[in-house]
Amino acid sequence: MSKTKLLIVSGTNRAESKSLFVSQQYEQIAKASFDEVNLLSLEELNGVVLSTEMYNASTVDPKIIEIEDTLFTSSTHYAFIVPEYNGTFSGIFKYFIDALSIRDRNANFLNKQAALIGVAAGRAGNLRGLDQLTNALNYLGMDILSLKVPISSINAVIEGDQLNESTKKVLTQQINLLANA
Repeated sequence: MSKTKLLIVSGTNRAESKSLFVSQQYEQIAKASFDEVNLLSLEELNGVVLSTEMYNASTVDPKIIEIEDTLFTSSTHYAFIVPEYNGTFSGIFKYFIDALSIRDRNANFLNKQAALIGVAAGRAGNLRGLDQLTNALNYLGMDILSLKVPISSINAVIEGDQLNESTKKVLTQQINLLANA
């Protein structure tokens, strides 16, 4: 049986974000279901210069190449934890997806399994952003798990240094489905 490797991507470069907190909680739960679990915070993209150079495979930023070669391409499953930014997902996350589609789009996306988790301070849990992200990832050939988890009122579901039990329960359910996809 092949080794399952999960990459969790915290979809913002904002320091000390709730998305990173949820990503870390997700990582702890997922370790029971995957052979290998890695967490990437898009804070690592701070300092990457946005330019038209990203659209040429020979001039993609070295940080993007490193992430692609060491984490993204070799992963079999993905969990994208995306905060709500202006009714959708963050620009840095869109940039990240666009940059990964330049050198070897098929190796990065085609027929790969992905789970989506939205994070918002408001009531909708980034549902619109999850729908828009589903469309973009489907276009790239990814298989998106039907159970999407919108986490609404994020501050209300944090108890101390953990997510509350009901939120952990639905994340565990999603992880189990993803591990078997």
